[in-house]
Amino acid sequence: MANPQIFGQTILESLVVKLGGLSNAFDTNELLDFINQGKDSVWAVLRSLGQDYFVDETQATTSANDDFFQVLSTTVREYDLPLNTRELRMIECTTEGYKHLKFEQRSMSDRDFVEMRNWASRQSSTTGTGYSGTYLYAVVGRRKLMFAQFPEAALTLQIWRVVALDDLSLETELTEILHPFWRAIVDLAAKLASLSLTRTDMEAAWQNQWQLDVRLIAGSAVPRASTAPVFVQDYEGG
Repeated sequence: MANPQIFGQTILESLVVKLGGLSNAFDTNELLDFINQGKDSVWAVLRSLGQDYFVDETQATTSANDDFFQVLSTTVREYDLPLNTRELRMIECTTEGYKHLKFEQRSMSDRDFVEMRNWASRQSSTTGTGYSGTYLYAVVGRRKLMFAQFPEAALTLQIWRVVALDDLSLETELTEILHPFWRAIVDLAAKLASLSLTRTDMEAAWQNQWQLDVRLIAGSAVPRASTAPVFVQDYEGG
């Protein structure tokens, strides 16, 4: 049985039902704000599991798109990652003749990284000389990709990265968060809405149980690397 399509409107309607008469205290935009807080919290919990949720790849063709990453230049070692990048998982080179290249992430203070960067600086960006086929890189600041070496050619990279999710509107289809987890968004949104009326803080015990529920849903499926069909018991909320 296929999972139904879930839109922002679907989640809003479920939230209104869960809140009952309390929903009349909020307009649509306020309810959507609670929903997006719930969406961000589910994103954070699932990301913490390290199971490659919310991973997307870059492309080097359409610069106006959110997933654009420019072709490397032989004279430049620092590049801006797409705005919605939150974590790098893997880098591949798709340029013919250079697909064998490897990319290893290091801290910018790592000794090998520093020595390689200093060596490359002394070479004055002479391409190809002394390269072992492995590029060292660091992610610095909010979204800066820094290489130790200068690129040996105009290389096109495909960067696999964890991305942040855009805020939901009524028309947005929930495609990045798997079907069973959308009810967890409703649960947290309802709790946040109720607490906003009483001006009280969320109980730590409730929040911890909610996070555990989300993890249990994820743990009830087969490993995400498996190619077997995945059957997950639906989340009923609490």
